[in-house]
Amino acid sequence: MRICLANHYLQPAINLLDGMKLAGAASRARTRLIRLLAPHLEALQEGEYALVTEHATCGADGKPIIADDGSFTLKDNQHATTYITERDALFAEIAQIEGGTYEGHRQACIDLLTTYDGQLSGTDADAYDALLTALEEGNADGE
Repeated sequence: MRICLANHYLQPAINLLDGMKLAGAASRARTRLIRLLAPHLEALQEGEYALVTEHATCGADGKPIIADDGSFTLKDNQHATTYITERDALFAEIAQIEGGTYEGHRQACIDLLTTYDGQLSGTDADAYDALLTALEEGNADGE
């Protein structure tokens, strides 16, 4: 199965899927879809950390100084501008998610989303729309 999803939807999509109460085949399809998304989220997080390391104030060990609340201080205004531009570009990139799962997995994922009866709003609703659109538009790879 192959789908394309903007990086900024990876974490919300995983959170949405993880929070769905599903059983049987739908749960299996969800679990395998999360396994396809997770490596792309890890790569996104590594890329974001590299940007922070490059543009934030770092300690003697060369690692960014990150406060308990997750905040950090950028080195100066130029680094701040560059960081914001590069981070925005990173999050706007389209992840090409693909991997072998099982025959009919794409349709099972579409079905679990279209038949889900939970209420969605805000970030979950946006993630739902993006994920369902990606699944509907994706390359079926012979499915």
